[in-house]
Amino acid sequence: MSGSNTDKLTYYREIFLWNLEKNSTRVSTLQLAKDTLDYLRKVVNLGEYENIEDAVKLLRKEGSIIYGFNKNEYVIRNMVLSVIKMMREQWHRFKLGPEAILNPYESLNKLWSEGDNNDKQINPEKLKEETDSLIDELREEMKLCSKNMSKQTINHILKTDTVITFKLNTANTLKAFLQAARKVHPNLNIIQVSDTEEIGSFENETISSCDVPDAMGKATRVVISCAAVLADGSCIAQSGTLSLCLAAKRHSVPVLVLCVPYKLTPRFMQKSENFQIECNPMLAMEIKNLEAFENINVSSSIFDLIPADLISLYITPTSTVKSVHVSRLMGEYYHPEDLYGQD
Repeated sequence: MSGSNTDKLTYYREIFLWNLEKNSTRVSTLQLAKDTLDYLRKVVNLGEYENIEDAVKLLRKEGSIIYGFNKNEYVIRNMVLSVIKMMREQWHRFKLGPEAILNPYESLNKLWSEGDNNDKQINPEKLKEETDSLIDELREEMKLCSKNMSKQTINHILKTDTVITFKLNTANTLKAFLQAARKVHPNLNIIQVSDTEEIGSFENETISSCDVPDAMGKATRVVISCAAVLADGSCIAQSGTLSLCLAAKRHSVPVLVLCVPYKLTPRFMQKSENFQIECNPMLAMEIKNLEAFENINVSSSIFDLIPADLISLYITPTSTVKSVHVSRLMGEYYHPEDLYGQD
């Protein structure tokens, strides 16, 4: 890579990481996914490569830097893997010709006969142009996820349901989904669990975490959002969601989780019982109280790991999936060669 392009890429990377660090509160997963795609677009356009292996190597290198800066933000790695898959597929189109897309069976035969010739020369500018268009398409699909998911409310929410949700105002997709349900069923009973005072965008009852066991006795659905969906069907959600899901299991109440594609995370948690992602302790305790409690350790968890057996169904923009079948979705968005040796 030429010196000028390297300097530009370093500059854009520093801006991306600075924006990631400066936010005292976590930005939405959708916004972070868009910001990551914008940076990866610059990597694709400024990078210099003659074959697909060089392109993949560059994206992996840049991806490891930005993901390594904050490994708790799984969507960053997801976007890196998505862009790599786009480039791989576009390279295969150049290699096999446009007819390969129209006849997938013939494409498989050609791939088998031609072998793994990943060093074949390509037109870098054309590959950059096509990948740039695919990134635009992905961004548009991400914008429509919430709308498409909201159209499915009629299939999952009944007018007689009592729905319990968690911190409604901090999850835009969840809010849109329940707003759509309220439009279909104006008298739908929605109970929000939140330990902070929140003003909802529509009428609903708010209870504290301590009241969940009592409220769960009259609930018929639990609907939550998540930050990441793991390959084993478990998910990572806001801190406090685990106790809600455990109460739902005790009362045999189904738990529905809203899942957009960019949250599908192809990794496993080896020690779920030790899962802990903490944020700034100042969010849990005001600085004026520190002098009174000098020798204490303040743990401010930001996420919970929800095991797959607590989740009844994942609702995606196009379908519904049981937690045991989530791994099948991974192949649609990521290339298998990119899933090994990743942190």
